[in-house]
Amino acid sequence: NGNWAMVYLSSERGVSAHGASFALTAFWAMLTVGRVLVAVISWRVPARWIYVGLSILLVIALQLAARVQSETAGVLAFAIAGLACSAIMPLSISFVANEFPHLSAAPRLDLGRCTT
Repeated sequence: NGNWAMVYLSSERGVSAHGASFALTAFWAMLTVGRVLVAVISWRVPARWIYVGLSILLVIALQLAARVQSETAGVLAFAIAGLACSAIMPLSISFVANEFPHLSAAPRLDLGRCTT
């Protein structure tokens, strides 16, 4: 999302470069806020429910971004997308590490066999 927000909003949706830049800023700001919020609510809400909720929110955000007609709508759509994307990657990594613990760490080097 964050990588194509400016190009998409300015070339496809007619938003000014300034407005598209602000939408990109809103995306990254809400991504940060979302990670803090998820850290706080994860004490009471299971991670799987957070993951499902963020995935649904991301579908909604992408539908909104596809229908943007103004700078304000673009900023809001990408802010929601940032919030939705906030913990999807960290949670995905955690779920995979829990599911496949034997694949979660790089193999250790035998430093005793290294020669210089």
